[in-house]
Amino acid sequence: MGVRKPRVCIVGCYQNGKSTLVNCLLDDQVAWTGDGCATTHISSTYTFGEIQKVELQLQNGGTALRKMRDFVAGTLADATEIRGARVRLWKPLLKDVDIIDTPGFNANDKDTEAATASLNGADYVFIVVRNTGLSQPEIKILEEVVKLGLSCSILMNCWNSGGSALWSPEANINAELAEAVEAQVNNAGLAPLCRPIAGDVKVWRCNLLWFWWASGHLEDVEKPEEVARCREELEKYFKKTGIPPAEVLAEKSGVLPIRDYFQRSDWHLLAHGAGHTRVAVQHAVSRWEQGVKQAIKDALANLKGEGGVE
Repeated sequence: MGVRKPRVCIVGCYQNGKSTLVNCLLDDQVAWTGDGCATTHISSTYTFGEIQKVELQLQNGGTALRKMRDFVAGTLADATEIRGARVRLWKPLLKDVDIIDTPGFNANDKDTEAATASLNGADYVFIVVRNTGLSQPEIKILEEVVKLGLSCSILMNCWNSGGSALWSPEANINAELAEAVEAQVNNAGLAPLCRPIAGDVKVWRCNLLWFWWASGHLEDVEKPEEVARCREELEKYFKKTGIPPAEVLAEKSGVLPIRDYFQRSDWHLLAHGAGHTRVAVQHAVSRWEQGVKQAIKDALANLKGEGGVE
């Protein structure tokens, strides 16, 4: 019997940016996004495949194939008959881990049930929150993650219509909001399970929309009003300097360390059983080589210090 790849589950309330995070990680418009509660109503699993394919799991136990553009646009005529989706993509990031995009926890009871069910099958969780402090549904998410004992990372997406100052992950007000969220995380008992994206920061600040703009994807969507609104907000925030070059905006967005975290994480350690042998062996050999090289380097340094090696 084969062993499945580890499952990284992305959860949060609706319109927090879960699907946008998937798109940013995979550098492609592959996740279903929308306005208000019209975002993802099903759990979608993104996995590696030789060719792109969207397979819907139906309520009656059957399956159906759909075109990617229809899936991303959410124009699925039989949406009420769908219980999930499996999206196969040629993306290196998906070779050793599956990513699960979930419905919003606070959209409606059905979506909350679907999101909770996805958590029950997860190996790791990314909790996406907004820079407004945690709502009661989000506190319940933390409590559910604690109950299941799942390791997690928390991302605070700094997009807030309350004012352009709230857009920058580096803004003092967002630093204060992140501290408040971290206090709530500690109160929920999640601190021991929470892994920092970089350094020792428990709540990582980012702006997913900034990165999506910087990567040139936002203007590809068929929603000119969304593009115009985003440009207006960007111009308002960067009114003194003008919108920075793509590379600068991408760095300011805080998303690059998240992508790096995905690349360097030992997801194979989350797999059940020994079926993930290839990756486990590669990591073990790599660490052994690094250990031997460091030991030789230290030994030579000691000898040189003692005058034994020129």
